[in-house]
Amino acid sequence: MEHLVLFMILKVARKLKSCHASVEAWLAEFIQEIPEFLNSFAEGYQKFDHLDPVSRHEYFLRKNAQKDKYVFGKRCVFRVHSLWSLAEFYRSHYRYTEAERHYLHCTELLFSEAAAMANIQKQKVAVATGELNTEKHLPFEFRKKIICVVNFLALYYKHKDAEAMLRRFMPHVEAISSAEEKASDLELLAMICSKVGKDKEATKCLLAAQELLKPLYGPLSAKTVDLLERHRRVLIELHSEEVLKKCNRNLDLLTIVLINEKALGQDNAYNVRALRDLASFYRSEGMHDFAENVLIRAEIAYLANTVKGAPYPALPYDLRKLASLYRKRGDMADETMAFRAERRADQLQATKPRK
Repeated sequence: MEHLVLFMILKVARKLKSCHASVEAWLAEFIQEIPEFLNSFAEGYQKFDHLDPVSRHEYFLRKNAQKDKYVFGKRCVFRVHSLWSLAEFYRSHYRYTEAERHYLHCTELLFSEAAAMANIQKQKVAVATGELNTEKHLPFEFRKKIICVVNFLALYYKHKDAEAMLRRFMPHVEAISSAEEKASDLELLAMICSKVGKDKEATKCLLAAQELLKPLYGPLSAKTVDLLERHRRVLIELHSEEVLKKCNRNLDLLTIVLINEKALGQDNAYNVRALRDLASFYRSEGMHDFAENVLIRAEIAYLANTVKGAPYPALPYDLRKLASLYRKRGDMADETMAFRAERRADQLQATKPRK
């Protein structure tokens, strides 16, 4: 008998808890919709013929959003278009509180739809292959709109809200984002973390972004310079002395090489020292592919200047070595340069006097 009474009490407690959660959710939704309800209720007492153009524009945008709500339902992702237009209107007229409310409403609809799409896809793939696959099953302009809201929140000093939304966003797009998109997300997260005092995490995000982008840009690229300059500005705020020192060193060496190549030419002998210093830096950082690439350029610059002088006994050997290095580098005109170097080596060996 006592066990039965205890069981009934637990059952009633669970029902009360569930009922309490439902009431709380209903109250939260009701409170959220009170402004919209009051506005629609007051519309019957307004004379729209005498409204100024801005108020009339707002009225029609709100009516459009309300119409989508009735047509598609409260939680349908298709409502994002009309709500987003309303948020953009408020933002353009410096009504940031109202803009934020509609932006956040859009993001909740997008996240809910993304989660639903992911669940459906997982079930389909699990049934078909027994594996999970996250293809491009995301709402329209999911990335663009979420990142826009994150930037909006960060711009108006709501960094904790921006960080929470960005962390919620990144798992949804991780499998389908390009390296540049992932790096952009990491840079944004680093910027936000720097504003909330998470300096170590911000530094890790910047380094992870560099690991993604440097292989794409290559060891000698103006894009790499832009990347390092962006990161240096953030690292100065983070007071990450060791990482900032390496960033400055890389940026200085790379800038010297690029300035020399622009002013003197790619294969000028005066650039050999700078190229070797840059290769030494890359090797110290464990970037051996980059170091080898830069060393090839340094060797080409040295040999290209050497073979221009007076003939010497090892000239045919150096010409063939230079041709091999040209082919390794593989720039636009390198195959032609390699051919000319080999032809000159053949001519020198053909005219060599016999003993």
